[in-house]
Amino acid sequence: MPRPRKCRRITGIAPHQAFWPDWPTQTALTLHRDEIEVLRRVDADGEDQQSAADAMGISRGTVQRVLAEAHRKVATAIAYGVGLQFEGRDYEVTMSESDSVLFTQTYMALQRQGGKTMSMIWAVMADGDHVSGHFGRSAGFYRVVVEEGIEKERQYIDARANQHEGMVSLMVQQGVQAVLAGGIGAHAVERLETAGIRLLAGVRLPIDEAIQGLLTGTLEPGDTSCGCGGDHHGEGHHSHGHHHGEHHHQPQ
Repeated sequence: MPRPRKCRRITGIAPHQAFWPDWPTQTALTLHRDEIEVLRRVDADGEDQQSAADAMGISRGTVQRVLAEAHRKVATAIAYGVGLQFEGRDYEVTMSESDSVLFTQTYMALQRQGGKTMSMIWAVMADGDHVSGHFGRSAGFYRVVVEEGIEKERQYIDARANQHEGMVSLMVQQGVQAVLAGGIGAHAVERLETAGIRLLAGVRLPIDEAIQGLLTGTLEPGDTSCGCGGDHHGEGHHSHGHHHGEHHHQPQ
């Protein structure tokens, strides 16, 4: 009987679903989430293979095999002009104070360096005058339009009739492109990913202070757990520490 695959830990989800060449083609290779994570850590961020293995909960040999396969797929796509589609495999999403989402790092870095070309519609999850600590239970969110590093518009959207499963659908209706939240579960992260909505989580500040941090690139994301434990209406399992995740097992 084959040995079961180990669940790989990945840090957040890439904000896009695929890459396609600029000429018509229906051919695409599947790049798995763990392969993207290894490419990011080792090739993009210059992390050594052992550190990447430790962070992902796998062996260094597995990292080497995953990296070689990812290189083959990317090289094939470039050389032969085929697409790359991103799909999951056996993985869990992890976000923590020390290992934040790639989008968070990129956005904050661009803002700090004066790269104010990232026009975006944000949903800032609200609990009174603070960022909500539980994505799915938020009573509403502020729809904030940011253009060239400046807040152009802010509107409160009541989401009490759309909590949990309906939250992401409401955001899609409102044209939301990115979410700023406190605590969030793995299932909610997946729904945002499917909708093509980016995520900046682990922010626990007053609304005005959080939005100012978005504009200046000074936010410091922290613990993304909701601090409530258990499975809450499909939002996934939330731990009480700096790590949370939901295992996603698919047939081998």
